[in-house]
Amino acid sequence: MSRKAKMILLIFALMIVFVGCIRNTSSIVGKWYSEQDGLTMTLNEDGTFYLEDETIEHGDLLSGTYRVEGNQLIYMPTNEAELANTYTLTKDTLVVTYGDYTSTLKRVEK
Repeated sequence: MSRKAKMILLIFALMIVFVGCIRNTSSIVGKWYSEQDGLTMTLNEDGTFYLEDETIEHGDLLSGTYRVEGNQLIYMPTNEAELANTYTLTKDTLVVTYGDYTSTLKRVEK
Protein backbone atom coordinates (compact mmCIF):
# COMPACT_ATOMS: atom_id res chain seq x y z
CA MET A 1 0.00 0.00 0.00
CA SER A 2 1.42 3.38 -0.93
CA ARG A 3 2.20 6.05 1.64
CA LYS A 4 -0.49 8.30 0.13
CA ALA A 5 -3.12 5.56 0.49
CA LYS A 6 -2.11 5.00 4.12
CA MET A 7 -2.43 8.73 4.86
CA ILE A 8 -5.88 8.85 3.25
CA LEU A 9 -7.01 5.85 5.35
CA LEU A 10 -5.59 7.45 8.52
CA ILE A 11 -7.37 10.74 7.82
CA PHE A 12 -10.61 8.87 7.09
CA ALA A 13 -10.31 6.88 10.34
CA LEU A 14 -9.67 10.06 12.35
CA MET A 15 -12.71 11.72 10.75
CA ILE A 16 -14.90 8.76 11.76
CA VAL A 17 -13.65 8.96 15.36
CA PHE A 18 -14.16 12.75 15.43
CA VAL A 19 -17.69 12.55 14.03
CA GLY A 20 -18.49 9.76 16.51
CA CYS A 21 -17.36 11.95 19.40
CA ILE A 22 -19.50 14.84 18.20
CA ARG A 23 -22.52 12.59 17.77
CA ASN A 24 -22.03 11.12 21.25
CA THR A 25 -21.98 14.56 22.87
CA SER A 26 -24.88 15.91 20.85
CA SER A 27 -27.04 12.84 21.55
CA ILE A 28 -26.91 13.60 25.28
CA VAL A 29 -28.16 17.16 24.70
CA GLY A 30 -31.73 17.74 25.85
CA LYS A 31 -33.98 17.82 28.88
CA TRP A 32 -34.00 14.74 31.11
CA TYR A 33 -36.26 13.82 34.03
CA SER A 34 -35.64 11.40 36.90
CA GLU A 35 -38.90 10.24 38.48
CA GLN A 36 -37.03 8.54 41.35
CA ASP A 37 -35.25 11.79 42.32
CA GLY A 38 -37.72 14.46 41.18
CA LEU A 39 -34.90 16.08 39.19
CA THR A 40 -34.95 17.70 35.78
CA MET A 41 -31.57 18.05 34.10
CA THR A 42 -31.07 20.19 31.01
CA LEU A 43 -27.89 19.61 28.99
CA ASN A 44 -27.52 22.36 26.41
CA GLU A 45 -25.61 22.13 23.14
CA ASP A 46 -23.33 24.98 24.24
CA GLY A 47 -21.98 22.85 27.11
CA THR A 48 -24.04 24.41 29.89
CA PHE A 49 -26.32 22.49 32.22
CA TYR A 50 -29.11 23.29 34.64
CA LEU A 51 -30.46 20.96 37.30
CA GLU A 52 -33.86 21.59 38.91
CA ASP A 53 -35.26 19.83 41.96
CA GLU A 54 -39.06 19.77 42.23
CA THR A 55 -38.79 19.08 45.96
CA ILE A 56 -37.16 22.49 46.62
CA GLU A 57 -39.45 25.53 46.85
CA HIS A 58 -37.80 27.53 44.06
CA GLY A 59 -36.65 24.47 42.11
CA ASP A 60 -33.05 25.66 41.82
CA LEU A 61 -30.27 23.27 42.57
CA LEU A 62 -27.22 23.45 40.32
CA SER A 63 -25.98 25.03 37.10
CA GLY A 64 -22.67 25.38 35.28
CA THR A 65 -20.91 23.69 32.39
CA TYR A 66 -20.38 20.06 31.43
CA ARG A 67 -18.31 17.97 29.06
CA VAL A 68 -18.33 14.37 27.90
CA GLU A 69 -15.15 12.28 27.91
CA GLY A 70 -15.76 8.70 26.82
CA ASN A 71 -18.41 7.35 29.19
CA GLN A 72 -17.82 10.14 31.71
CA LEU A 73 -20.26 13.02 32.10
CA ILE A 74 -18.26 15.71 33.88
CA TYR A 75 -20.06 18.64 35.51
CA MET A 76 -18.35 21.88 36.48
CA PRO A 77 -20.95 23.58 38.69
CA THR A 78 -20.59 27.32 39.13
CA ASN A 79 -18.34 28.00 42.15
CA GLU A 80 -18.07 24.30 43.07
CA ALA A 81 -15.71 21.38 42.49
CA GLU A 82 -15.88 19.30 39.32
CA LEU A 83 -18.08 16.17 39.50
CA ALA A 84 -17.44 13.15 37.28
CA ASN A 85 -20.19 10.58 36.65
CA THR A 86 -20.25 7.46 34.54
CA TYR A 87 -23.17 7.35 32.13
CA THR A 88 -24.83 5.09 29.61
CA LEU A 89 -27.26 6.29 26.99
CA THR A 90 -29.74 4.01 25.25
CA LYS A 91 -32.37 5.57 23.04
CA ASP A 92 -34.16 8.03 25.37
CA THR A 93 -32.84 6.73 28.69
CA LEU A 94 -29.80 8.18 30.44
CA VAL A 95 -28.37 6.25 33.39
CA VAL A 96 -25.92 8.27 35.49
CA THR A 97 -23.80 6.66 38.22
CA TYR A 98 -21.91 8.60 40.87
CA GLY A 99 -20.11 6.35 43.35
CA ASP A 100 -22.68 3.83 44.62
CA TYR A 101 -25.68 5.92 43.50
CA THR A 102 -27.41 5.42 40.15
CA SER A 103 -30.10 7.65 38.69
CA THR A 104 -32.23 6.82 35.63
CA LEU A 105 -33.47 9.77 33.59
CA LYS A 106 -35.92 9.77 30.68
CA ARG A 107 -35.65 12.25 27.83
CA VAL A 108 -38.54 14.72 27.92
CA GLU A 109 -37.25 17.14 25.28
CA LYS A 110 -34.52 17.22 22.63
